[in-house]
Amino acid sequence: MRRERPVEDLLEELRLQGWKVERTARGHYRAAPPDPTKPLVHFSHYSRSEDPTAWRIILSQLRRSGFRDRETPPPPPMPEDPPPLGEDPTKPATYTQPEPVIMPPKPPEKPSSDALFPALREARLYYGLTQRELEERLAAVAKAQGEHRAAAEEHARAGRELRKAKEAFDAAFSAEEP
Repeated sequence: MRRERPVEDLLEELRLQGWKVERTARGHYRAAPPDPTKPLVHFSHYSRSEDPTAWRIILSQLRRSGFRDRETPPPPPMPEDPPPLGEDPTKPATYTQPEPVIMPPKPPEKPSSDALFPALREARLYYGLTQRELEERLAAVAKAQGEHRAAAEEHARAGRELRKAKEAFDAAFSAEEP
């Protein structure tokens, strides 16, 4: 890559290798590798001129996503796995799957009478607590209904007084008119 225009050269090389390069709204670059399983790489056009470390980081991110630049040689081919010890490397490997072992389901264990008494006691306590809670809620509902009735009666009385006051007001002004 030429040193005068490193970002433009990088973008050109990315496009030649099949990368999709876009410019974001804020002026940065988003590079998508040809392999969709590899991560996207984001970088700025100022990276080379301002910070050489940032440029190295960008190149390493691009390489991790599959980019091969001219300065980096391709990785060496992976060696084949050696055959396991004791096997002839010229014969094809064979593998036999072991037979599955099917275990019958265990029957549920019957709880002992010693374990049932505490469970029964706990259930009775819980039932008693919920019964008290229910009675308290019913008492609160009855009290709220009584307060609601009293408020409704007071509202009706205030409405009757308002009608009387309005009728007196209207009567006073209608008598004065000629």
